[in-house]
Amino acid sequence: MHALPGFDNPLLWQGRASPDSAPYRLFWSYDKGLAGLLLLLNLARAPLPERRLGWPAAAVGALALLFVLGIAAAVGVIGFAPKWPSWLLPWLLANCFLASLVEEAFFRAGVQRWLELRTEPFAALMAASLLFGLAHLAGGWAWMGLATLAGIGYGLIYAARRQLWLAVLAHLGFNTLHLLLFTYPKLA
Repeated sequence: MHALPGFDNPLLWQGRASPDSAPYRLFWSYDKGLAGLLLLLNLARAPLPERRLGWPAAAVGALALLFVLGIAAAVGVIGFAPKWPSWLLPWLLANCFLASLVEEAFFRAGVQRWLELRTEPFAALMAASLLFGLAHLAGGWAWMGLATLAGIGYGLIYAARRQLWLAVLAHLGFNTLHLLLFTYPKLA
């Protein structure tokens, strides 16, 4: 994903977030951030679907995200491991601006919105969520399935008000709960 020449994303931290976590490396992936910024600039002028699903959809999306964490723990992808890592602040900045914002801009404000202008909202939500899951396939099939379910949650939250920042906040909140309360990125 980070294969453009001339980009050397600095490593901010590496190790295990908890004793039973898989190894993790935190990079400042500014190439991904730059791509996201360019995407956001282009999406600013794109039309929005008129239909909004309302706050009940956002509530269902938020509950779905909690459900995803529960499923991940139940099937043994992650385990309960509360912590407060010393590298939390750089992780929050990188996760907000170089992961959550970029991914939600692409999958929600980009793919989901584009599809909704051409098809039914449910089909757009499911297709964008499946693509989001496929983007996480490097973590394995279980990880892809969990990411697809999380994508449904983010997509519902986005569709509730058509506000990208709500999906970004949900994505960052989900990832932060995952980091602080469970093995990160997953069980070893």
